Amino acid sequence: MIGYRMTVNILLILLAVPSIALDKQTAEQGAVAAARDIVRGVEEKRPDLILAHVARGGIPCVDSVVTREHVEKDLKTRGSWYYAYFFEPTDFNERFRDAAYPTSLAERVTKGGELSYRVRFQQYPKLPPFNFPCVSITSRQIKGKEGLCFFHEHGKWWLRDGPNCD
Repeated sequence: MIGYRMTVNILLILLAVPSIALDKQTAEQGAVAAARDIVRGVEEKRPDLILAHVARGGIPCVDSVVTREHVEKDLKTRGSWYYAYFFEPTDFNERFRDAAYPTSLAERVTKGGELSYRVRFQQYPKLPPFNFPCVSITSRQIKGKEGLCFFHEHGKWWLRDGPNCD
């Protein structure tokens, strides 16, 4: 039987490991659950549900980082890119739509009908194979897809390489 002290020590060790290799099924389920949390945040216009998947260090992009503070401020500011992308599809289409983002997640969620989720994995040398999933969100009514990419760290799924990393 494992004692309380040993259980606490094991938990502390697991939390100290930044990224544990995951199996494909666990990674797919976790990434889709995170994407659905974000979609629920869009449906309910709740920035907190989106911010729950933005790491303390922000959203890592290819050559930069969008800080958590920036994302948080924008999610609460009408007229900002993040607010429009997640909550105001008409504003997004009028002010921000471009080739990289032809539709907002808000438009897909509110006008696209039933959503489908599909996971693909990005591979990086010397890193676990299933820790970097991207979830494509599609619908029948709106062409194309919205993608949310994640990384797994400390038992949680965090946004990366997306939206507005360009």
